[in-house]
Amino acid sequence: IRIAFTQEDNFWFFNARLDEVRILGALPLPVALDIRPGGAANFIDPAGHGLVPVAILGSEAFNVAEVDLAMLAFGPSGAVPVSDRAVDVNGDGALDLVSNYPTQATGIASGDTLACVTGETVHGEAFEGCDAVNTNSPPTCGIGFELALLLPQLMWLRRRLRRTRA
Repeated sequence: IRIAFTQEDNFWFFNARLDEVRILGALPLPVALDIRPGGAANFIDPAGHGLVPVAILGSEAFNVAEVDLAMLAFGPSGAVPVSDRAVDVNGDGALDLVSNYPTQATGIASGDTLACVTGETVHGEAFEGCDAVNTNSPPTCGIGFELALLLPQLMWLRRRLRRTRA
């Protein structure tokens, strides 16, 4: 397999025998991405029913105000955002675009280690950004944690049973 680039930033694919040539198009502009901004683990429960916040990080080279929101897609299934807002999540002075995607619609599966957002600017320029994800079960606190939550109710029930027996 060979790839060649043209002056127009298109890339060509050649198979091993060089008897087939296909123009695949322009490479997408790489953008910085932060899944679950503010956290390091980027945990996503593939069976979860919540939302996954994803920040496209703005910079001098990439203005998030030019993102065509209708063209955003996240994960293998290309989930569309249900909400978005512009905010500086990393404190660099540039606005970042934070979009929220329904977990079930992303197509992220257990064992996945990378998730990507694709999109276009309002000028038709394609872009893509990826970030590491953790789809393994989060650490649990063990049975002690669950008992600590139930202990007040169990103590109340115990007192009530003692009163009815007396």
